[in-house]
Amino acid sequence: MSESVVVTSAESKQTLAVVRALSKAGYDVVAVGSSRFSQSFYSKCCLEHYVVSDSEVDPDAFIIELQSIIENTDADILLPVSAADTVVIARYQDEFESTPVATDCFENIQLAHDKERTTRHAEENGVPVPETFCPTTDDELDQIATSIEYPAVIKLRKTFASTGLRYVHSPEELLSAYNFDGSQGMAVDYSRPLIQEYVSGTIHDVCVLFEDGEIKTALTQERVRMFPASGGAGVVNKTTDRQDLVEYTKQLLSPLDWSGIAQIEFMDSETISEPKLIEINPKVWGTTELSIAAGVNFPKQLVDLHLNESIADSVSDFEQGLYFIWYEGGLLGNIYESGGILQPLRELNEVRQQHHETNIDLDDPLPHLVRLPQLGRISVQTLLERWT
Repeated sequence: MSESVVVTSAESKQTLAVVRALSKAGYDVVAVGSSRFSQSFYSKCCLEHYVVSDSEVDPDAFIIELQSIIENTDADILLPVSAADTVVIARYQDEFESTPVATDCFENIQLAHDKERTTRHAEENGVPVPETFCPTTDDELDQIATSIEYPAVIKLRKTFASTGLRYVHSPEELLSAYNFDGSQGMAVDYSRPLIQEYVSGTIHDVCVLFEDGEIKTALTQERVRMFPASGGAGVVNKTTDRQDLVEYTKQLLSPLDWSGIAQIEFMDSETISEPKLIEINPKVWGTTELSIAAGVNFPKQLVDLHLNESIADSVSDFEQGLYFIWYEGGLLGNIYESGGILQPLRELNEVRQQHHETNIDLDDPLPHLVRLPQLGRISVQTLLERWT
């Protein structure tokens, strides 16, 4: 009998990649999501699916519903995917009793999810970071506004994706943009945002699996095109060989005795003396599909780790120079933000001439058909927001 895995965030593109990868590795996969139109529900690799409450809106109901699903399906392990799901499940992982949860302890997840704590931890362990301020009073904010160099970046301490990211170019603009409005949640905190030095360049990610502070697997990638284009999720990525960034990642996570996966984000360019840490994503990253295509099945390794299976060391055993294109709303947004249609399309076509993979799986087409009208709606909403 196959072991079964409950996977959350069925609406996301990375969950679809996880569902497919685990199914092909021989696991029975149960997907849960907050919408009946979650694309993973329609994958042939998904054995069962359930609609659950949104973990950010109603975490208590979310946890209770997950407990019931695990009991009904006799699942062997729970794998959270999104940032919100990961934070909430890590907070309540003791509630799942004998069912392993494929995430690190709540204390480590909190540290990684809170950018202020991440920055302090990095500085203490010799990892370069942008100059960072977190004012606690209006007087401190005024002093910072008149003393820092511009442009600067305002970031929420706790957030996901690029929510709350703002660029400012003067003291007046900083003071005007600093106050945020939004609904608070376990994974999002609008209080006391960070003010950070603006660092331009290319975003590089280190995707890793650790076991008790020891690195087991690492893959590096470059974000070739992003949405937002100024610094968001990768919509065209390429695998690379950046062992210097892997070493920084060891300095970050080994002191925490990290056990599980993470994506470490660095900014690098010829204009700065050394790469600088941007953030730690203590969850399944949005571009997981590239890792899998390059030969590293992080979802399987993560599940195996928490089911006490052996994990082989394969720190650099992946295909380098592999491009991946996600035909998603973010790609359309990137093209729109590029200031013209023809040039980004030419550049995209140049990537397509290289060795590349895409997120379209013709052997499992239903999720893409379900996603199409959603992408159309997202595109229309984005255009209307930009025009109004």
